[in-house]
Amino acid sequence: MSISPATLLSKTIDGSRARLYFSLLMSGIYALAYTLSQSPDPAIVPDSPSYIENTAIRTSLYPAFLYLVDVVGLSVSAVPTIQFCIFLISFAILCYVALRHGVSAPTVVIFTSALAFNVYFNGFHNHILTESLSFSITLLLMAGLLAYANLRNTVAVVAMTAAVGMLVGLRPSAWALVPVLLIGICMLNWGNAARLRKHILFCCVVLIGLVWVENALFYANNSQRDSILPRHLFAKMTMLTTLPQFSSKDFPPELQQFVAEIDAAFAPAETYLASIDSFMLRPALTGDIEVYAQWRFFGKEIERKAQQLGMSPQELRRSLGVHAIKRYWPQYLEISGIYYLGLWIVGPETTFAASRPPNRQIFPDLDQNSASKAGSRWLHVAALPAFLILGLLNACIFICGLVTLIPQLRRFQALDYSNQTLSAIILVFFVQASLVLIALANISTLRYLMAVYPMAAMSVLLVSQELLPSAIVGKVEFRRAA
Repeated sequence: MSISPATLLSKTIDGSRARLYFSLLMSGIYALAYTLSQSPDPAIVPDSPSYIENTAIRTSLYPAFLYLVDVVGLSVSAVPTIQFCIFLISFAILCYVALRHGVSAPTVVIFTSALAFNVYFNGFHNHILTESLSFSITLLLMAGLLAYANLRNTVAVVAMTAAVGMLVGLRPSAWALVPVLLIGICMLNWGNAARLRKHILFCCVVLIGLVWVENALFYANNSQRDSILPRHLFAKMTMLTTLPQFSSKDFPPELQQFVAEIDAAFAPAETYLASIDSFMLRPALTGDIEVYAQWRFFGKEIERKAQQLGMSPQELRRSLGVHAIKRYWPQYLEISGIYYLGLWIVGPETTFAASRPPNRQIFPDLDQNSASKAGSRWLHVAALPAFLILGLLNACIFICGLVTLIPQLRRFQALDYSNQTLSAIILVFFVQASLVLIALANISTLRYLMAVYPMAAMSVLLVSQELLPSAIVGKVEFRRAA
Protein backbone atom coordinates (compact mmCIF):
# COMPACT_ATOMS: atom_id res chain seq x y z
CA MET A 1 0.00 0.00 0.00
CA SER A 2 1.52 3.31 -1.09
CA ILE A 3 1.81 6.27 1.27
CA SER A 4 1.43 9.83 0.01
CA PRO A 5 4.40 12.20 0.46
CA ALA A 6 2.32 14.37 2.82
CA THR A 7 1.50 11.44 5.08
CA LEU A 8 5.08 10.20 4.97
CA LEU A 9 6.35 13.62 6.03
CA SER A 10 3.90 13.74 8.94
CA LYS A 11 4.96 10.27 10.10
CA THR A 12 8.63 11.21 9.81
CA ILE A 13 8.21 14.28 12.02
CA ASP A 14 7.29 12.22 15.07
CA GLY A 15 8.86 12.62 18.48
CA SER A 16 10.01 15.68 20.39
CA ARG A 17 13.49 15.82 18.86
CA ALA A 18 12.22 15.50 15.29
CA ARG A 19 9.61 18.18 15.92
CA LEU A 20 12.26 20.49 17.37
CA TYR A 21 14.63 20.05 14.42
CA PHE A 22 11.78 20.53 11.95
CA SER A 23 10.62 23.69 13.74
CA LEU A 24 14.13 25.13 13.66
CA LEU A 25 14.32 24.24 9.97
CA MET A 26 11.08 26.12 9.27
CA SER A 27 12.37 29.13 11.20
CA GLY A 28 15.61 28.98 9.21
CA ILE A 29 13.72 28.83 5.92
CA TYR A 30 11.73 31.89 6.94
CA ALA A 31 14.95 33.72 7.87
CA LEU A 32 16.49 32.86 4.49
CA ALA A 33 13.41 34.02 2.58
CA TYR A 34 13.35 37.26 4.58
CA THR A 35 17.03 37.90 3.96
CA LEU A 36 16.66 37.39 0.21
CA SER A 37 13.57 39.60 -0.06
CA GLN A 38 14.52 42.31 2.43
CA SER A 39 14.13 45.82 1.03
CA PRO A 40 16.38 48.73 2.03
CA ASP A 41 13.59 50.58 3.84
CA PRO A 42 14.67 52.99 6.58
CA ALA A 43 14.25 51.82 10.17
CA ILE A 44 12.90 55.22 11.23
CA VAL A 45 9.46 55.92 9.79
CA PRO A 46 7.05 58.78 10.61
CA ASP A 47 5.55 57.04 13.68
CA SER A 48 8.91 55.89 15.09
CA PRO A 49 9.86 59.09 17.02
CA SER A 50 6.73 58.88 19.17
CA TYR A 51 7.91 55.46 20.40
CA ILE A 52 11.56 56.41 20.76
CA GLU A 53 10.65 59.53 22.75
CA ASN A 54 8.00 57.60 24.74
CA THR A 55 5.29 60.18 24.13
CA ALA A 56 2.00 60.14 26.06
CA ILE A 57 -0.05 58.95 23.06
CA ARG A 58 1.71 55.57 23.07
CA THR A 59 1.35 52.62 25.41
CA SER A 60 4.48 51.75 27.33
CA LEU A 61 5.55 48.25 26.30
CA TYR A 62 7.33 49.10 23.05
CA PRO A 63 9.13 52.17 24.50
CA ALA A 64 10.20 49.88 27.38
CA PHE A 65 11.58 47.43 24.83
CA LEU A 66 13.52 50.25 23.14
CA TYR A 67 14.80 51.33 26.56
CA LEU A 68 16.12 47.82 27.28
CA VAL A 69 17.94 47.82 23.94
CA ASP A 70 19.58 51.09 24.97
CA VAL A 71 20.42 49.81 28.47
CA VAL A 72 22.41 46.88 27.11
CA GLY A 73 24.49 49.32 25.08
CA LEU A 74 22.99 48.85 21.63
CA SER A 75 21.96 51.65 19.33
CA VAL A 76 18.51 52.12 17.88
CA SER A 77 19.82 50.77 14.57
CA ALA A 78 20.07 47.33 16.20
CA VAL A 79 16.35 47.22 16.98
CA PRO A 80 15.24 45.67 13.64
CA THR A 81 17.73 42.82 14.04
CA ILE A 82 16.65 42.15 17.62
CA GLN A 83 12.99 42.24 16.61
CA PHE A 84 13.62 39.78 13.83
CA CYS A 85 15.50 37.36 16.12
CA ILE A 86 12.59 37.46 18.59
CA PHE A 87 10.23 36.69 15.73
CA LEU A 88 12.30 33.68 14.63
CA ILE A 89 12.18 32.27 18.16
CA SER A 90 8.43 32.80 18.37
CA PHE A 91 7.97 31.21 14.96
CA ALA A 92 9.94 28.13 15.98
CA ILE A 93 7.87 27.83 19.17
CA LEU A 94 4.63 28.02 17.20
CA CYS A 95 5.79 25.37 14.72
CA TYR A 96 6.82 23.03 17.54
CA VAL A 97 3.56 23.47 19.46
CA ALA A 98 1.50 23.07 16.29
CA LEU A 99 3.25 19.81 15.38
CA ARG A 100 2.84 18.52 18.91
CA HIS A 101 -0.88 19.21 18.97
CA GLY A 102 -2.18 17.70 15.77
CA VAL A 103 -1.19 20.14 13.03
CA SER A 104 0.40 18.14 10.22
CA ALA A 105 3.90 18.82 8.95
CA PRO A 106 2.65 19.75 5.42
CA THR A 107 0.30 22.28 7.00
CA VAL A 108 3.22 23.80 8.90
CA VAL A 109 5.25 23.95 5.67
CA ILE A 110 2.42 25.77 3.88
CA PHE A 111 2.04 28.16 6.80
CA THR A 112 5.78 28.88 6.72
CA SER A 113 5.55 29.60 3.01
CA ALA A 114 2.55 31.88 3.51
CA LEU A 115 4.59 34.02 5.89
CA ALA A 116 7.99 33.72 4.22
CA PHE A 117 6.77 34.89 0.80
CA ASN A 118 4.54 37.68 2.07
CA VAL A 119 6.80 40.66 1.41
CA TYR A 120 4.26 43.03 2.96
CA PHE A 121 4.39 41.13 6.24
CA ASN A 122 8.18 40.78 6.21
CA GLY A 123 8.75 44.46 5.53
CA PHE A 124 7.60 45.50 9.00
CA HIS A 125 10.48 43.72 10.75
CA ASN A 126 12.80 46.46 9.50
CA HIS A 127 10.84 49.36 11.04
CA ILE A 128 10.94 50.76 14.55
CA LEU A 129 7.23 50.20 15.05
CA THR A 130 5.17 47.87 17.21
CA GLU A 131 4.35 45.61 14.25
CA SER A 132 7.29 43.18 14.37
CA LEU A 133 7.06 42.65 18.11
CA SER A 134 3.29 42.26 17.90
CA PHE A 135 3.77 39.67 15.13
CA SER A 136 6.00 37.68 17.49
CA ILE A 137 3.55 37.84 20.37
CA THR A 138 0.69 36.94 18.03
CA LEU A 139 2.53 33.75 17.11
CA LEU A 140 2.90 32.96 20.83
CA LEU A 141 -0.82 33.60 21.26
CA MET A 142 -1.52 31.13 18.47
CA ALA A 143 0.81 28.57 20.07
CA GLY A 144 -0.97 29.05 23.41
CA LEU A 145 -4.36 28.59 21.76
CA LEU A 146 -3.35 25.38 19.96
CA ALA A 147 -1.92 23.98 23.20
CA TYR A 148 -4.94 25.02 25.22
CA ALA A 149 -7.41 23.58 22.70
CA ASN A 150 -5.81 20.17 23.15
CA LEU A 151 -4.72 20.21 26.81
CA ARG A 152 -7.19 22.59 28.50
CA ASN A 153 -4.68 23.14 31.32
CA THR A 154 -3.75 26.15 33.44
CA VAL A 155 -0.29 26.66 31.92
CA ALA A 156 -1.71 27.01 28.41
CA VAL A 157 -4.47 29.43 29.43
CA VAL A 158 -1.96 31.58 31.32
CA ALA A 159 0.38 31.62 28.29
CA MET A 160 -2.46 32.52 25.94
CA THR A 161 -3.72 35.27 28.25
CA ALA A 162 -0.22 36.66 28.80
CA ALA A 163 0.20 37.00 25.04
CA VAL A 164 -3.06 38.96 24.76
CA GLY A 165 -2.03 41.14 27.71
CA MET A 166 1.30 41.95 26.08
CA LEU A 167 -0.42 42.81 22.81
CA VAL A 168 -2.67 45.23 24.73
CA GLY A 169 0.46 46.78 26.20
CA LEU A 170 1.88 47.21 22.71
CA ARG A 171 -1.14 48.72 20.96
CA PRO A 172 -4.57 49.77 22.29
CA SER A 173 -6.39 48.18 19.34
CA ALA A 174 -5.50 44.79 20.84
CA TRP A 175 -8.28 45.33 23.40
CA ALA A 176 -10.49 43.85 20.67
CA LEU A 177 -8.85 40.50 21.43
CA VAL A 178 -9.90 40.44 25.09
CA PRO A 179 -13.61 39.58 24.66
CA VAL A 180 -12.68 36.97 22.05
CA LEU A 181 -10.19 35.45 24.50
CA LEU A 182 -12.94 35.10 27.10
CA ILE A 183 -15.32 33.67 24.49
CA GLY A 184 -12.65 31.21 23.39
CA ILE A 185 -12.06 30.00 26.94
CA CYS A 186 -15.81 29.50 27.31
CA MET A 187 -16.01 27.58 24.04
CA LEU A 188 -13.14 25.28 24.98
CA ASN A 189 -14.60 24.56 28.43
CA TRP A 190 -18.29 24.47 27.56
CA GLY A 191 -19.82 21.69 29.62
CA ASN A 192 -17.18 21.81 32.39
CA ALA A 193 -18.30 24.52 34.81
CA ALA A 194 -15.54 24.03 37.40
CA ARG A 195 -12.72 24.30 34.87
CA LEU A 196 -14.43 27.20 33.10
CA ARG A 197 -14.67 29.26 36.31
CA LYS A 198 -11.09 28.45 37.24
CA HIS A 199 -9.62 29.41 33.88
CA ILE A 200 -11.69 32.58 33.54
CA LEU A 201 -10.37 33.59 36.96
CA PHE A 202 -6.76 32.92 35.92
CA CYS A 203 -7.38 34.85 32.70
CA CYS A 204 -8.71 37.90 34.54
CA VAL A 205 -5.88 37.86 37.10
CA VAL A 206 -3.19 37.69 34.41
CA LEU A 207 -4.82 40.42 32.30
CA ILE A 208 -5.28 42.76 35.27
CA GLY A 209 -1.69 42.14 36.34
CA LEU A 210 -0.29 42.94 32.90
CA VAL A 211 -2.45 46.06 32.56
CA TRP A 212 -1.13 47.17 35.97
CA VAL A 213 2.46 46.60 34.79
CA GLU A 214 1.83 48.60 31.62
CA ASN A 215 0.35 51.44 33.65
CA ALA A 216 3.29 51.41 36.05
CA LEU A 217 5.75 51.59 33.16
CA PHE A 218 3.79 54.39 31.52
CA TYR A 219 3.47 56.62 34.57
CA ALA A 220 7.12 56.12 35.44
CA ASN A 221 7.87 58.45 32.51
CA ASN A 222 4.58 60.32 31.89
CA SER A 223 2.26 62.28 34.14
CA GLN A 224 -0.87 61.90 32.02
CA ARG A 225 -2.07 59.74 29.14
CA ASP A 226 -2.95 61.27 25.82
CA SER A 227 -4.74 59.59 22.94
CA ILE A 228 -5.14 59.84 19.20
CA LEU A 229 -8.75 58.66 19.48
CA PRO A 230 -10.20 62.22 19.64
CA ARG A 231 -8.44 63.01 16.36
CA HIS A 232 -9.94 59.89 14.83
CA LEU A 233 -13.41 60.81 16.08
CA PHE A 234 -13.08 64.32 14.67
CA ALA A 235 -11.97 62.88 11.33
CA LYS A 236 -15.04 60.62 11.30
CA MET A 237 -17.16 63.75 11.80
CA THR A 238 -15.48 65.54 8.90
CA MET A 239 -16.09 62.54 6.63
CA LEU A 240 -19.76 62.65 7.57
CA THR A 241 -19.93 66.30 6.47
CA THR A 242 -19.61 65.01 2.89
CA LEU A 243 -23.09 63.45 3.16
CA PRO A 244 -25.95 65.31 1.39
CA GLN A 245 -28.12 65.06 4.51
CA PHE A 246 -25.48 66.46 6.86
CA SER A 247 -26.61 69.58 8.74
CA SER A 248 -24.87 71.69 11.36
CA LYS A 249 -28.29 72.14 13.02
CA ASP A 250 -28.01 68.60 14.38
CA PHE A 251 -25.29 69.79 16.77
CA PRO A 252 -25.62 71.71 20.07
CA PRO A 253 -26.29 75.46 19.53
CA GLU A 254 -22.84 76.52 20.70
CA LEU A 255 -21.23 74.32 18.04
CA GLN A 256 -23.53 74.90 15.07
CA GLN A 257 -21.68 77.85 13.53
CA PHE A 258 -18.33 76.14 13.99
CA VAL A 259 -19.60 72.91 12.40
CA ALA A 260 -20.94 74.94 9.45
CA GLU A 261 -17.44 76.39 8.97
CA ILE A 262 -15.94 72.87 9.03
CA ASP A 263 -18.52 71.72 6.49
CA ALA A 264 -17.68 74.59 4.14
CA ALA A 265 -13.93 74.09 4.47
CA PHE A 266 -14.20 70.35 3.81
CA ALA A 267 -16.44 70.79 0.73
CA PRO A 268 -13.65 69.92 -1.80
CA ALA A 269 -13.49 66.44 -0.27
CA GLU A 270 -17.18 65.89 -1.00
CA THR A 271 -16.68 66.63 -4.71
CA TYR A 272 -13.58 64.45 -4.89
CA LEU A 273 -15.09 61.44 -3.10
CA ALA A 274 -18.16 61.61 -5.34
CA SER A 275 -15.89 61.31 -8.39
CA ILE A 276 -14.37 57.96 -7.34
CA ASP A 277 -15.76 55.35 -9.74
CA SER A 278 -13.58 52.38 -8.76
CA PHE A 279 -14.89 50.36 -5.82
CA MET A 280 -11.38 48.97 -5.28
CA LEU A 281 -9.94 52.47 -4.97
CA ARG A 282 -12.63 53.92 -2.71
CA PRO A 283 -11.29 52.64 0.66
CA ALA A 284 -7.73 53.84 0.05
CA LEU A 285 -8.68 57.26 -1.34
CA THR A 286 -11.30 57.80 1.37
CA GLY A 287 -8.69 56.86 3.95
CA ASP A 288 -6.24 59.43 2.55
CA ILE A 289 -8.82 62.15 3.11
CA GLU A 290 -9.60 60.95 6.63
CA VAL A 291 -5.94 60.86 7.65
CA TYR A 292 -5.64 64.44 6.43
CA ALA A 293 -8.62 65.34 8.64
CA GLN A 294 -7.00 63.61 11.62
CA TRP A 295 -3.75 65.57 11.59
CA ARG A 296 -3.80 68.56 9.22
CA PHE A 297 -7.30 69.92 9.00
CA PHE A 298 -8.66 72.82 11.06
CA GLY A 299 -6.05 72.47 13.81
CA LYS A 300 -5.68 76.15 14.75
CA GLU A 301 -9.40 76.77 14.45
CA ILE A 302 -10.11 73.92 16.89
CA GLU A 303 -7.64 75.34 19.38
CA ARG A 304 -9.31 78.76 19.24
CA LYS A 305 -12.82 77.33 19.54
CA ALA A 306 -11.83 75.07 22.42
CA GLN A 307 -10.38 78.03 24.27
CA GLN A 308 -13.64 79.96 23.77
CA LEU A 309 -15.66 77.03 25.14
CA GLY A 310 -13.32 76.45 28.07
CA MET A 311 -12.28 72.94 27.05
CA SER A 312 -9.20 71.27 25.59
CA PRO A 313 -8.85 70.72 21.83
CA GLN A 314 -9.02 66.97 22.43
CA GLU A 315 -12.32 67.33 24.30
CA LEU A 316 -13.74 69.42 21.47
CA ARG A 317 -12.65 66.89 18.84
CA ARG A 318 -14.19 64.08 20.88
CA SER A 319 -17.45 65.97 21.36
CA LEU A 320 -17.80 66.76 17.65
CA GLY A 321 -17.04 63.20 16.64
CA VAL A 322 -19.41 61.59 19.13
CA HIS A 323 -22.28 63.93 18.18
CA ALA A 324 -21.81 63.20 14.46
CA ILE A 325 -21.60 59.43 14.91
CA LYS A 326 -24.70 59.35 17.11
CA ARG A 327 -26.70 61.38 14.61
CA TYR A 328 -25.46 59.70 11.43
CA TRP A 329 -24.63 56.23 12.70
CA PRO A 330 -25.97 54.35 9.62
CA GLN A 331 -23.70 56.38 7.34
CA TYR A 332 -20.83 55.97 9.81
CA LEU A 333 -21.27 52.19 9.65
CA GLU A 334 -21.35 52.38 5.86
CA ILE A 335 -17.99 54.18 5.80
CA SER A 336 -16.63 51.66 8.31
CA GLY A 337 -17.81 48.85 6.03
CA ILE A 338 -15.86 50.40 3.16
CA TYR A 339 -12.75 50.44 5.35
CA TYR A 340 -13.29 46.83 6.42
CA LEU A 341 -13.37 45.68 2.81
CA GLY A 342 -10.39 47.91 2.08
CA LEU A 343 -8.32 46.05 4.66
CA TRP A 344 -8.29 43.04 2.31
CA ILE A 345 -7.46 45.07 -0.84
CA VAL A 346 -3.69 45.27 -1.35
CA GLY A 347 -2.06 48.13 -3.26
CA PRO A 348 -5.17 49.60 -4.92
CA GLU A 349 -3.60 52.96 -5.78
CA THR A 350 -0.96 51.16 -7.85
CA THR A 351 -3.08 48.37 -9.30
CA PHE A 352 -5.99 50.64 -10.26
CA ALA A 353 -4.00 53.80 -11.03
CA ALA A 354 -5.86 54.36 -14.30
CA SER A 355 -9.15 54.66 -12.40
CA ARG A 356 -7.94 57.35 -10.01
CA PRO A 357 -9.91 60.58 -10.33
CA PRO A 358 -8.11 63.74 -11.51
CA ASN A 359 -7.20 66.68 -9.27
CA ARG A 360 -5.63 64.42 -6.66
CA GLN A 361 -4.39 67.27 -4.50
CA ILE A 362 -7.71 68.67 -3.29
CA PHE A 363 -5.97 70.09 -0.23
CA PRO A 364 -2.53 71.73 -0.47
CA ASP A 365 -0.75 69.42 1.99
CA LEU A 366 -2.65 66.18 1.40
CA ASP A 367 -0.43 63.10 1.40
CA GLN A 368 -1.25 59.74 -0.11
CA ASN A 369 -1.42 56.73 2.16
CA SER A 370 2.11 55.35 1.73
CA ALA A 371 0.99 51.81 2.58
CA SER A 372 -1.49 51.91 -0.29
CA LYS A 373 1.01 52.87 -2.97
CA ALA A 374 4.12 51.01 -1.76
CA GLY A 375 5.62 48.31 -3.95
CA SER A 376 5.52 47.44 -7.63
CA ARG A 377 2.35 47.22 -9.65
CA TRP A 378 2.95 43.59 -10.61
CA LEU A 379 3.47 42.61 -7.00
CA HIS A 380 0.14 44.16 -6.06
CA VAL A 381 -1.62 42.57 -9.05
CA ALA A 382 -0.35 39.14 -7.99
CA ALA A 383 -1.15 39.61 -4.30
CA LEU A 384 -4.58 41.23 -4.65
CA PRO A 385 -6.59 38.07 -5.48
CA ALA A 386 -4.71 36.06 -2.84
CA PHE A 387 -5.69 38.44 -0.04
CA LEU A 388 -9.25 38.76 -1.32
CA ILE A 389 -9.59 34.95 -1.31
CA LEU A 390 -8.10 34.82 2.19
CA GLY A 391 -10.63 37.40 3.35
CA LEU A 392 -13.49 35.48 1.72
CA LEU A 393 -12.41 32.20 3.32
CA ASN A 394 -12.13 33.85 6.72
CA ALA A 395 -15.61 35.29 6.31
CA CYS A 396 -16.94 31.82 5.41
CA ILE A 397 -15.32 30.25 8.48
CA PHE A 398 -16.68 33.05 10.65
CA ILE A 399 -20.25 32.70 9.35
CA CYS A 400 -20.25 28.89 9.40
CA GLY A 401 -18.73 28.93 12.86
CA LEU A 402 -21.45 31.21 14.19
CA VAL A 403 -24.26 29.29 12.47
CA THR A 404 -23.14 25.94 13.86
CA LEU A 405 -21.97 27.25 17.23
CA ILE A 406 -25.02 29.16 18.45
CA PRO A 407 -27.42 26.15 18.50
CA GLN A 408 -24.87 24.10 20.48
CA LEU A 409 -24.54 26.80 23.15
CA ARG A 410 -28.16 26.20 24.16
CA ARG A 411 -27.05 23.13 26.08
CA PHE A 412 -24.15 23.17 28.50
CA GLN A 413 -22.07 20.31 27.18
CA ALA A 414 -18.85 19.93 25.21
CA LEU A 415 -19.07 21.42 21.73
CA ASP A 416 -19.16 18.96 18.85
CA TYR A 417 -16.01 20.14 17.08
CA SER A 418 -12.51 18.81 16.75
CA ASN A 419 -9.81 20.73 18.61
CA GLN A 420 -8.43 22.02 15.32
CA THR A 421 -11.80 23.32 14.18
CA LEU A 422 -12.37 25.06 17.51
CA SER A 423 -8.93 26.66 17.22
CA ALA A 424 -9.71 27.83 13.67
CA ILE A 425 -13.02 29.39 14.72
CA ILE A 426 -11.43 31.22 17.64
CA LEU A 427 -8.59 32.48 15.41
CA VAL A 428 -11.15 33.82 12.94
CA PHE A 429 -12.98 35.52 15.81
CA PHE A 430 -9.69 37.20 16.75
CA VAL A 431 -9.20 38.33 13.15
CA GLN A 432 -12.69 39.69 12.72
CA ALA A 433 -12.77 41.49 16.08
CA SER A 434 -9.47 43.22 15.32
CA LEU A 435 -10.39 44.30 11.79
CA VAL A 436 -13.89 45.46 12.74
CA LEU A 437 -12.47 47.66 15.50
CA ILE A 438 -9.92 49.13 13.09
CA ALA A 439 -12.63 49.80 10.50
CA LEU A 440 -14.81 51.53 13.10
CA ALA A 441 -12.06 53.64 14.69
CA ASN A 442 -9.50 54.20 11.94
CA ILE A 443 -8.92 53.57 8.23
CA SER A 444 -7.84 50.61 6.11
CA THR A 445 -4.07 50.30 5.78
CA LEU A 446 -1.84 47.32 5.18
CA ARG A 447 -0.26 47.28 8.64
CA TYR A 448 -3.57 46.44 10.32
CA LEU A 449 -4.21 43.44 8.09
CA MET A 450 -0.66 42.17 8.56
CA ALA A 451 -1.15 42.26 12.34
CA VAL A 452 -3.71 39.45 12.04
CA TYR A 453 -2.40 37.80 8.87
CA PRO A 454 -0.80 34.80 10.65
CA MET A 455 -4.09 34.03 12.43
CA ALA A 456 -6.09 34.43 9.22
CA ALA A 457 -3.75 32.09 7.33
CA MET A 458 -3.60 29.47 10.10
CA SER A 459 -7.39 29.37 10.49
CA VAL A 460 -7.83 28.53 6.81
CA LEU A 461 -5.10 25.88 6.96
CA LEU A 462 -6.58 24.23 10.06
CA VAL A 463 -10.00 23.97 8.42
CA SER A 464 -8.38 22.66 5.23
CA GLN A 465 -6.58 20.00 7.24
CA GLU A 466 -9.92 18.89 8.65
CA LEU A 467 -11.78 18.85 5.33
CA LEU A 468 -9.21 17.63 2.80
CA PRO A 469 -8.22 13.95 2.47
CA SER A 470 -5.36 12.74 4.66
CA ALA A 471 -3.26 11.92 1.61
CA ILE A 472 -3.17 15.60 0.66
CA VAL A 473 -2.55 17.27 4.02
CA GLY A 474 -0.83 14.45 5.87
CA LYS A 475 -3.43 14.49 8.62
CA VAL A 476 -2.29 13.01 11.92
CA GLU A 477 -4.33 11.69 14.80
CA PHE A 478 -4.67 13.75 17.94
CA ARG A 479 -6.65 13.23 21.09
CA ARG A 480 -9.63 15.38 22.09
CA ALA A 481 -9.47 16.96 25.51
CA ALA A 482 -12.27 16.04 27.85
